[in-house]
Amino acid sequence: MNEVFLEIVPARFTAADFEKHQLPMPVSNTNDVFKMIFFTEADYCKYLKELETTNTIFLSQYWIVKTQDLIDKNRFIIAVLTTLTIAKSKKYSCLN
Repeated sequence: MNEVFLEIVPARFTAADFEKHQLPMPVSNTNDVFKMIFFTEADYCKYLKELETTNTIFLSQYWIVKTQDLIDKNRFIIAVLTTLTIAKSKKYSCLN
């Protein structure tokens, strides 16, 4: 079995939320449990970069059309980024 860099079982969102907001999912759905799994730190950083790029695109679109959908997408991305950052900091605080 592969070693996992970071595994998160988020309480604030589900796989359906990612589909609704059209975001990529680094997940594994085992036994009906939604998990965000990153096998390496490089995978984690790449995913963060993808989310930040997507967020920038949504923000630039918002300034043009100002829809509630774009506001919701950006709020969701911020929630995901916050969850990822907290999980990584907890991992490193346990290691030190």
